[in-house]
Amino acid sequence: MKTSNVNTLDEFIALGTRDWNPMHKWVYRGVPDSEFSLRPVIGRLPRLRDGKVNAFDMLNKERMLLEGFKRRAPAYSEKSPVGDLDWLCLARHYGLATRLIDWTENPLVALFFAAHPDRSTEFAVYRYWFSSWLGEKHTMDLKTIQKQKESLIFYPRLTTERFVRQSSAFLLCHKPWEDFDYAPSPENLTKIVFPAEARIRIRHQLKMLGMTPSFVRPDLDGLCEDLNDHVLYREKFWFPFPPIEGPNPLHESPEQDEPGKEKQNKSAPSKSIKREAERLRTRSARTHQEPRTGR
Repeated sequence: MKTSNVNTLDEFIALGTRDWNPMHKWVYRGVPDSEFSLRPVIGRLPRLRDGKVNAFDMLNKERMLLEGFKRRAPAYSEKSPVGDLDWLCLARHYGLATRLIDWTENPLVALFFAAHPDRSTEFAVYRYWFSSWLGEKHTMDLKTIQKQKESLIFYPRLTTERFVRQSSAFLLCHKPWEDFDYAPSPENLTKIVFPAEARIRIRHQLKMLGMTPSFVRPDLDGLCEDLNDHVLYREKFWFPFPPIEGPNPLHESPEQDEPGKEKQNKSAPSKSIKREAERLRTRSARTHQEPRTGR
């Protein structure tokens, strides 16, 4: 895996622009701490005393979690997933521990999730280029999912507004108890690291671009987060942006004094203004001299 360090939003965009290729498929994932690895939530369960993984126990817990979600979720949602993989997408998006890792096709969405939590750590955006993906297999059952031989990117059905706003994609991990760091070449997986002091500036810049909590999460959760940031934490997250460097294009540049040339009085009217005033006076005098006709 390759690591790049950037300090500003401009550098982040420039890095993506430099490496962008219309034939490549890119996905991004933001993490609030640059030390966070690419491992799904269910793979972070406690291991045995000898450090080994009890794969059978993990797969059994995965089955129990999914069955419980499928049984109880209809009381809270009107969504109707078409298969176990579709159910896992919906469950993961609302926080259930699964073998899926959230990604996005939008780098600014990934940067939002990396910078938004209030932490004092370096934060990062993972960028992954992939050449093969799972395809339209939303009806895949859990047993087939657990037998996958490789980790693959796939796109969920856009059944929620969150999926749409976040340009969602998922990584289906075939060994969820291991970190995902394999790629055909080091260039395919990159971790872009920001310093901790850049967090507040990035958050403000993303807000200026419309990347707010209520946009990324278009529901009451996002709305309340927006209001809290605006009313309660406005002063805490205030950041003094530096003045624009160079001459302001909205104002005329100051004239340079030339040696031997008298400085013009800026308050004196220009020649064009004098000519216009003289023309109006002449026209007015002519009008008063002509006899009035008509009604």
